Amino acid sequence: MTRSRGTPVEAGPSWWQAAAGLGQTTGLARPAGRGRRRGELREPSVQADKRIIELLNKVLTFELTAVNQYFLNGRMCGNWGYERLAERHRAISLEEMRDVEELIDRILFLEGLPNLQRLDHVAVGETPVEQMRLALELERAAVRNLHDGIALCLEVGDQGTREFLAGMLPEEEQHCDYWETQLSAVDAVGEANYLAQQLHA
Repeated sequence: MTRSRGTPVEAGPSWWQAAAGLGQTTGLARPAGRGRRRGELREPSVQADKRIIELLNKVLTFELTAVNQYFLNGRMCGNWGYERLAERHRAISLEEMRDVEELIDRILFLEGLPNLQRLDHVAVGETPVEQMRLALELERAAVRNLHDGIALCLEVGDQGTREFLAGMLPEEEQHCDYWETQLSAVDAVGEANYLAQQLHA
């Protein structure tokens, strides 16, 4: 049976730690300018508004949850034999992992404490197509969260964090576009024909 909203499961940091060993290449183009945050760490750290640290930890929680969800999707698709989909989920999991690393760096730079113990529920799709629909919902929520965060940065006057979050938007929008395209393909050719094309990486 298919659950319309996905099944909550407990998933701690061990999931995203395991995801780090999946490989170094993702197969998805990463938007230009993604290294913008590393250079900031060479400068003296600064203390941020408390609301900015809370915001960044909220985004960190979301990204950790995404790592878990995509990693589990990849393992499930691999178990079902859909290797192309498995590789795509694993690739995005690694991209989200790099976002986690950069968020941790940003929080530390602002003299905050990254919260790695908190996770939202991981929505588990029971079929490959349900997984794609849940992934699209996840990415749309990510885009909304980033826009809300950018608005808060403008209110607080934190230009550096505003640019940091704005730099994350292209990747999340790319993920949205990818899953929208895949779901349109399912509608166009039918689920069985689509999945037959996902058997080999």
